[in-house]
Amino acid sequence: MASFRRGLAVVAVASAFLAASAAGRLALSRTMSDQKPNEGVASAHTMPIQGIDVSYWQGDINWEAARAAGVRFAFIKATEGGDHLDPKFLDNWYAAKRADIARGAYHFVYWCRPANEQRYGSF
Repeated sequence: MASFRRGLAVVAVASAFLAASAAGRLALSRTMSDQKPNEGVASAHTMPIQGIDVSYWQGDINWEAARAAGVRFAFIKATEGGDHLDPKFLDNWYAAKRADIARGAYHFVYWCRPANEQRYGSF
């Protein structure tokens, strides 16, 4: 459960940075930081390679600005539950590639649905 919460925190931080980018500010601005981040977040900020997790909810992403700010990879939401395709997946997928950002796709699992309803190919 703790790792799930940490994962949600990472998604929240990435979302906030992307929202800042959409507002015309630099994505992942080096001047923005937690005042007192937990040990896991603090150590992640020191890693030489930085990445983001995005989906429809981040809106239109300036991938060139993200790349210029240090983003080197992106996890891009493709599907959710048993029947939802993220409407921004293909836009994000190809825009990240054009910006020379390594990318991977992920499926967002709903634990209230059986796994066989969420498997690849059921969309």
